[in-house]
Amino acid sequence: MQLQLDNTSPMRFALVVALALAPPALDAQDAGNAAVPSAGGTSTLDRLRAAGRINLGYYAEARPLSFRGTTGDADGYAVALCRLVADDLKATLNLPSLSTQFIAVDGNDRFTAIEEGRIDLLCGPAEETLQRRAEVSFSIAVMDSGTSVMLRKDAPDAFRAVLEGRDIKDQGPLWRGSPQLAALKQRTFVVIAGTSTENRVKEAREKLKVNANITSVPNLEGGIQLLADGRADAFFGERTTLLDAIKRDPAAGPLVVLDRYFDHTPLSFALARTDEDFRLAIDRSLSHLYANGKMADVWTQFFGKPDAAVLDQFDRNALRDD
Repeated sequence: MQLQLDNTSPMRFALVVALALAPPALDAQDAGNAAVPSAGGTSTLDRLRAAGRINLGYYAEARPLSFRGTTGDADGYAVALCRLVADDLKATLNLPSLSTQFIAVDGNDRFTAIEEGRIDLLCGPAEETLQRRAEVSFSIAVMDSGTSVMLRKDAPDAFRAVLEGRDIKDQGPLWRGSPQLAALKQRTFVVIAGTSTENRVKEAREKLKVNANITSVPNLEGGIQLLADGRADAFFGERTTLLDAIKRDPAAGPLVVLDRYFDHTPLSFALARTDEDFRLAIDRSLSHLYANGKMADVWTQFFGKPDAAVLDQFDRNALRDD
């Protein structure tokens, strides 16, 4: 996340440098030879065949992406996609009796659950970063998202203007040392613990040298409550979850989600690192869902009919068979 209005970003620059210095990617044959068995000493596909079950991790409180429904079952956009992926694996692996088990995880143990073999696929979904790539691997993207901010409708105009990216009284764009920066001082920002947003908000605070408090909460409801009670000034989080909360949470009545993305982020499913055969199977299934229109059906169920921008996103994310 960046609170500046310019297009420069040290974080993006660092990422470009890191990618430029990385060793060349392995070709398909080398990647297959370099594959390392996943947790437990066997590949994920071997475990699925032996157990007759695929264990799918999900977040219990990340509606509409992933949540525990009123019946106690896993639900949400990502969960629906994972159910379709599991059905596809039954056919491609010739395992018609393959069962699915959904296991709730949180932001702190989601990747550990993959490394230890407690779950085979994280139906989160999650942002792919270099640090996380050291722990797990990722599928192709299942959606494009980004960070937005929720605040009270009666927030001071100067504070709201900075977060919206508007100039205040012709003072010009926000930069370190700008007079507008005073609107961010002595504020309390809320984030969900263990998320990329938490890291970005902390990085922005250090970069802008703003004397602000950052409070981490375990879930979406906790952040909304702090904001609604006036104990926090802004709640940064994944945009679709913030917008959904505005619609369904009674406590969100005095709150609003600003019409601004602080970043644009592809979200993917996480799986065991270097287990290329399983990753290929997941990417093939997701690509088929993009191609046969079922991805669009799931999107419509949770977000409404996909517009042209979302359909373009589907085309970019899918991999071709040939």
